[in-house]
Amino acid sequence: MLLPAAALNVINAPSVALTGRPLIGNGTPGGAGTGAAGAPGGWLLGDGGAGGSGANGVPGGPGGAAGLLGSGGTGGAGGVGATGVGRAGGQGGNGGLFFGNAGAGGAGAVGADGNGGGGGAGGTGGIFGGGGVGGTGAMADLATPNVLGGAGGSGGASGALSGLVGAGGGTGGVGGAGHIGGAGGAGGAAGIAGSLFGGGAGTIGGSVVGAGGAGGDGGASLGGIGGSGGSGGAGGQFAGAGGSGGAGGSVLVPVMGSSGGLGGGGGTAGLWGSGGSGGAGGAAGAPIAASAPGGQGGLGGNATLFGSGGAGGTGGFSASSTGGTGGHGGIGGALLGDGGPGGTGAEGAPNLGSGNGGIGGSARLIGNGGNGGNAGNATMVSLLGGPGTIGSGGILLGLNGIPGLPMSPNLLVNGSFEIATPSPSGTSSVTYPGWSVSGTPTIIEYGTPRVSYVLGVSFPFPDLPSFLGFPQTSPPGAGANFGGGGPVATSSISQTVDLSGASAKINTGTTPYTLSGLLGGALIDPSSTSLQVTFLNSSGAVLGTGSTTSVSALDRLGITGFQPRSVSGTIPVGTTQAVVTATFNDSNPITNHYNNAYADNLSFTVGAPGLTPAALTVPTSNVGQLEHVFLIMMENHGFTDIVGSVNAPYINSLLATYGSGDNVYANSHPSAPNYFRILGGSDFGLTYNPNPPSINAPSLMQEMDGAGISWANYAQSMPYPGALVSTGEYSTFQIPAAQYSYVYNNTVAYQQQHLLPLTQLATDLQNSSTTPRFSWIVANNANDMEGPVESPLGILNFAGSQLTSHQYNIAAGDQFLQQQVSLIQSSNTWNANESNAIIITWDEDYNNLGLGIGNQGNHVPLIVIPNQYAVTSGGMLSGQFVTHEYYDQYSVMSTIEYALSPTAGVPFTTLTFNDMYAKPMNGFWTP
Repeated sequence: MLLPAAALNVINAPSVALTGRPLIGNGTPGGAGTGAAGAPGGWLLGDGGAGGSGANGVPGGPGGAAGLLGSGGTGGAGGVGATGVGRAGGQGGNGGLFFGNAGAGGAGAVGADGNGGGGGAGGTGGIFGGGGVGGTGAMADLATPNVLGGAGGSGGASGALSGLVGAGGGTGGVGGAGHIGGAGGAGGAAGIAGSLFGGGAGTIGGSVVGAGGAGGDGGASLGGIGGSGGSGGAGGQFAGAGGSGGAGGSVLVPVMGSSGGLGGGGGTAGLWGSGGSGGAGGAAGAPIAASAPGGQGGLGGNATLFGSGGAGGTGGFSASSTGGTGGHGGIGGALLGDGGPGGTGAEGAPNLGSGNGGIGGSARLIGNGGNGGNAGNATMVSLLGGPGTIGSGGILLGLNGIPGLPMSPNLLVNGSFEIATPSPSGTSSVTYPGWSVSGTPTIIEYGTPRVSYVLGVSFPFPDLPSFLGFPQTSPPGAGANFGGGGPVATSSISQTVDLSGASAKINTGTTPYTLSGLLGGALIDPSSTSLQVTFLNSSGAVLGTGSTTSVSALDRLGITGFQPRSVSGTIPVGTTQAVVTATFNDSNPITNHYNNAYADNLSFTVGAPGLTPAALTVPTSNVGQLEHVFLIMMENHGFTDIVGSVNAPYINSLLATYGSGDNVYANSHPSAPNYFRILGGSDFGLTYNPNPPSINAPSLMQEMDGAGISWANYAQSMPYPGALVSTGEYSTFQIPAAQYSYVYNNTVAYQQQHLLPLTQLATDLQNSSTTPRFSWIVANNANDMEGPVESPLGILNFAGSQLTSHQYNIAAGDQFLQQQVSLIQSSNTWNANESNAIIITWDEDYNNLGLGIGNQGNHVPLIVIPNQYAVTSGGMLSGQFVTHEYYDQYSVMSTIEYALSPTAGVPFTTLTFNDMYAKPMNGFWTP
């Protein structure tokens, strides 16, 4: 129950008169822009007031302390240095003496032309309270050489008995970015009875029982050396593990880079407990004047009496020299405990050596020595770094460690996505040669311009400035392309690696692995990539997993780009294969949901140098030959809009009668580029519905002409054959063949032969010889399921459907399909002794306005209808079934190329890597 103000005044009056401080009540915060201290909270109960932020050139004020019960106030943010250095943030206030968490330190401020201000230290917790978080160091002036980002503030110590309620020392602040990165902050020690399972970040322990915390990460460098990671805190004096060291800062601007920061050392354990792991070294960019190795991994912390030494940190990648050396493993406890394993060396620049593995820590009296760290990956065996030497076993009892191993080459096929046809717009998903995919991931060339908006109008929107666009330059060690999440939703890529050739070695239980990659994102979009390996036995059972950490927007400091991530471990006994998966997690808060999660240079190596990656091969096809293929393209409805819809009774009857796919995706928005890619193997950089001609590139039409394969585009409401001007319900984007200059600039007679009104189809179907072998069939705007939108009423109906169940025009499209499918199935051509098939699909889901409305990740329906001859003689499956294989519009293109080929099992043409490596629609034929 809250006490009324009058009653509080009576209670507090004596205390205020004697001490100037109330008995109960929160302290008054310092004024904004004053740098004034926050007032303390009440002697008995009350939080300390927050420190005031500093004006220009003024440090932030300290937070007020709590009394017996309450939390300390947050330190004020430092003031901007109008000239010179930025000012430091204020220290957080102490928590209540008996119970209460300490306040966080204030953030440092940016210096106009000097170093960034340091983050304020976190306050000390009460007896049962946690220490305050250290403030973040400020970013320094990036244009001034040799200035440092502000150091992260130290975390506050936790209270004496804080571990009993799960509290710990405060986390050290992250160092600020600068020409030289700021050091990661030291965090607070665990309390006297601190948690046995993890304390706050920090460099110095001091508790009797408790774990030291992890050191703060070093600041990123924009041109100089990355900041060193903070050392992990020592464990409690009696018992407790040491904290992990922070990661060294990486260089974010490769052309200005220098060496990566050193990983922080792991904390020393108490009398009972294990030493902390060393932090990873920072990555080094391309230097201006001299080569620079990656940062060295941090040393593993030593155990004291009973416990194991900490693992050495992983070395940092280098773009211009050898990779960083792995950190030394910590020494085991004096009486009992294993030595820590050495850290893994890092990959170096192409044609330069990888980092050496770290030395394993030794045991002392009883315990096994630590294993030596593995050498980093390299392009050639001769460039492999040396494996780490072993730690010695205990004098009284214990085995020596296992030496580090040279690693295999990268076992991932096309791990850097250089074999691909990237999306010229960056807004369309593409084929990933060598990988299996889900959703709509893409591959983009570095430097690709980024359009400001994608919409189905006849003109393009302008490109964004380069700093708001896709990554412009490749990071150290990368090639021309990178992978991304794609246009609409979460997606993933995966690859299975055969490890059966190393089964004997794996079954010794000592074979290491390393999974690594460059992971990144764009600006402040929180979308990020996760990287995981899953180990399976010969029966497919999961034996274990390993995962890297992701790269958050905070890790990147809101800068578009990449950072290295890796994980190492031992392959479980019994493993015969490993599945590597990169998941592009879409967390974009903007409703059109472009997935800005990125990845590059994915690598999976194991301690078996004799293994080599599989060869890149095109997917197997069991698509049979067809005499006629009818492709009917509908508009703008996703899978759940159609399947089960009461407005589509005919379509759902087809789904109940014939084969369909439930894992089928359109590749982008808007409509027209989805048409273009089936006929040309690319989006050609088009992010709108252009007027013809818009593409000067090879096409299926040109290739079919060369192979003697007849074809036609049939468009409803086309006024006459060869019409190249939109009118009424007829739009030229319904005849995508005309977008290609090969067709558009051909003769009038040629256009009249291939670009036809839909009314011509009935005549052509009377005889198999007059029916084109490939027919593209499209409804007009009133029947294609998108429109009509030419009249005010149509526009209102379309707008209203955006807010309801997205059923606009489905009934009209359902009737159109019934008319066309019935026409084809009743024709002489369909019933001749020839294999024919109808393919029905949709160009995109309902999110065609790019507003996130009806966004199903471009998941669309697909129905395939064979005639009886295709079933009995052509190997097609009959009856109702659903295939769960992944297909997209390049799969449709590939299927056409195989089905119309004069040679079974060989496509009559391939135009890009997209159709060459797309999975054909095998699920509609017998295996």
